[in-house]
Amino acid sequence: MRKKVIVIGAGLGGISAAISLAHEGYAVALHEKNAQIGGKLNVLNESGYTFDLGPSILTLPHIFDRLFAKVGRKLSDYVSLRALRPHWRNFFPDGKVDREHTSQLELKLVHGTFRLSIASIDKKIASAHQHWPANPRTCSASISFTAAAPIVTGSGTGSYRGISGSFTVTVTIDEVDVKPVCNGTSKLLSQVILLAGAGTVTRAAAGD
Repeated sequence: MRKKVIVIGAGLGGISAAISLAHEGYAVALHEKNAQIGGKLNVLNESGYTFDLGPSILTLPHIFDRLFAKVGRKLSDYVSLRALRPHWRNFFPDGKVDREHTSQLELKLVHGTFRLSIASIDKKIASAHQHWPANPRTCSASISFTAAAPIVTGSGTGSYRGISGSFTVTVTIDEVDVKPVCNGTSKLLSQVILLAGAGTVTRAAAGD
């Protein structure tokens, strides 16, 4: 006789848990108080307007790729995903716009600033989470990798105006997660991200 499991709440977490448990052989009953399942993926249509009931972006698609693969399916057969750059922007009352979420890292130095494209670093971080080297005893992990970070064309200010080039960056991430989930997807107790590297910078000739 199969063991029975009741999952309360049919949001993303509840549905994912139900799928995993059913795949493991449990008889699963999934309960949801609302008229529709999906949690934050639902929308509210009111007076001709449509409102998202939660974030409308998916920041960790590899987590769902892994869930679908576990049960012999492909996420891409059911959902079409499109990369967005930037993910979002924050607009503040004083008129300031936060443009940090663009896969770019701004270096603010004494004589000016410039930005590095860290898209390749983003991809390698996502890839590392698919094979998270967790220590179940401490619920911690450490990863390290090297990636290229080219200077964003036209991003230089002050003494760095007109520069081009690229940096080779080594990224080290040390993380401790909240037990019992120790696979890099739970809440963080602590996280340290260290970036170190060197590169070559050239300046366009006057008049170019």
